Amino acid sequence: MVVGAASATLWLWKPVSRISWLNASTATSRTLIDKRMIKLALIGSILLVASDFGMVVAEAFAIGGGLGDALSTKFGNMMIVRIIISAGLLAVSAAVYLDTRKGKQVTKYSTWVLFGMGVGTLLTTSLVGHGTATGYVYATLIDFIHNVVASLWIGGIFYLAFAVSPVLKQLSNKEAYLSLISIIIPRFSILVVASLGVVAITGPFLLYILENNLSLTLVSTYGKILIIKLLLAAAMLSIGAYTQLVIHKKASNLLRTLVKTNGTSTISPVESLSFNITKIEAIIGMALLASVAVLTNSGTPGNEFPIQQDAIPNVFAMAPLGNVDNNVFTDTKTVDGNKVMMTLSPFGLGIDNFTVTFLDPSMKQLDMKSVELVPTQTDKGISLQNVEMQKISNGSFTANVPFSIGGNWEIGVNGFQSQANSIELATTYDFYLKPALNQLSFNLTEYHMPQNASLPLYPVYDKNREIVWVGDSAIGSGRIFGFDLTSHKYTEHKLSGVNIVTWMVLDSDGMIWYVDPITKILGHYNPDDNSDKQYKIPNSGIISGMTLDKTSQIWLIVANGDQLLKFNPQAGSFTTISLPSGSEPLGITTAADSGKIWIAEGAVVRLQKLILLMVMSYSMIRT
Repeated sequence: MVVGAASATLWLWKPVSRISWLNASTATSRTLIDKRMIKLALIGSILLVASDFGMVVAEAFAIGGGLGDALSTKFGNMMIVRIIISAGLLAVSAAVYLDTRKGKQVTKYSTWVLFGMGVGTLLTTSLVGHGTATGYVYATLIDFIHNVVASLWIGGIFYLAFAVSPVLKQLSNKEAYLSLISIIIPRFSILVVASLGVVAITGPFLLYILENNLSLTLVSTYGKILIIKLLLAAAMLSIGAYTQLVIHKKASNLLRTLVKTNGTSTISPVESLSFNITKIEAIIGMALLASVAVLTNSGTPGNEFPIQQDAIPNVFAMAPLGNVDNNVFTDTKTVDGNKVMMTLSPFGLGIDNFTVTFLDPSMKQLDMKSVELVPTQTDKGISLQNVEMQKISNGSFTANVPFSIGGNWEIGVNGFQSQANSIELATTYDFYLKPALNQLSFNLTEYHMPQNASLPLYPVYDKNREIVWVGDSAIGSGRIFGFDLTSHKYTEHKLSGVNIVTWMVLDSDGMIWYVDPITKILGHYNPDDNSDKQYKIPNSGIISGMTLDKTSQIWLIVANGDQLLKFNPQAGSFTTISLPSGSEPLGITTAADSGKIWIAEGAVVRLQKLILLMVMSYSMIRT
């Protein structure tokens, strides 16, 4: 409110002061606007001081101590600076406000002082924000720039809505009123466009610094509030665009008409639009600031989901912040002003050695009592057992951790200081682990069929017997092969009255159900005693799939008949179920958990028909 009002005052009225007749016509109104601006700054300063103390109280409640305990922390030290600047801002605002009550003008010097002290307060906001918590100076700088330009935009909207619009509404000189609108709107738009350009760059970059896991951000409360903030900003941007493109254009046209008709043109529609739409934009701006307050004083997505963060994959897989040199991974994190350095060697699958060193701000080793590692494979959500590190020196620890799975890993480091009542130093390191080329291997063993003319299809694994069963689809073969995974030998099982064997399934008793699509036989074969029972399939179509459900019912699909056949082994009978016309089923399976039957339509067949149709059409065209 303070920064936006002061900057808008300095920026918007500069071209007006160069037009002598307009400056003289609006001198009284300008004085009233300045009084409202100072009142707006005074209200903002009072809210600022009140909120400063509220933040200290909230911090004291969060750490379970008193106000003295809260002010003794790094956060509290910065809040002391903030309170001093805020109190000075309140004093200046109150002094200037009292001067305006005595009839004095608001000077440019006092406006600049308000602006400077407001920017100073915004700096303290960034110094206690999420950007500073990352330990990177550029993150704090980006956050500060983001806050300043947002204040110029939203604070300027407050200034227009609550200082400028109410005074201009009472301006009797309509030509001066329209002239002011024609100047102020495009002038303010320049400020908004520049601010939005900076916000569009700093906002996403700051978000990536805080949390580069887009999935985690979207499912968190932080992400939901961020979406609300962006929607509110989009609404304000839309209103601003409407003001620039519609209201400004109408004001310019009415100003020309007013000059031609010597002041007889009506302009009430423009007045109504400009006043109401500015107030609406200011209200949306308040809601946006409320969302910003929630984001600033809440935890990041990673803090909200310390465990779930491991299970949510990173949509945008960024390179690790650490460095990999000579097969050694190194990274440094900042925790409460202290440095936590980690090295990992050799960087790859196998046994890796971790070394973690804790340093104070002067780069001397901290006196640490114990340190533990918390390794988590984030892609699969697999957490290894916590590893207690061995002490090398006061602030340096080492441990060996075996890695057998590649992919994205997160290593949590929890350090406990020797000093009594000291805080825990905890941080995390992320990296992508992959095997070296010499660790990759590929082995292929071939077991040739006993008959060179055989055409095996659709193998079935028999876990109890450790045998792989496969039917022979060579015409007239009529057999099933069993491959023993222990002896690596084939056994041939001849079937009487069978031409070929394609689809097969194993039931709960270890019996083989098979299909002969040529002779239309559904067979039930016992490989232990070579007994075989056959059932005639009551359909002349092409059997294109087979499955067994939880109740031992056999299901067959007919590709060219849009039909589903259900066989009851107890009754020895088939039931025909019609599928939607044009289904052309080509695949069928049973869900292991629910027992539901899933059928795939033959889209490829339709594509073949389409291609055939295209070929026929092309031939007709050539003919």
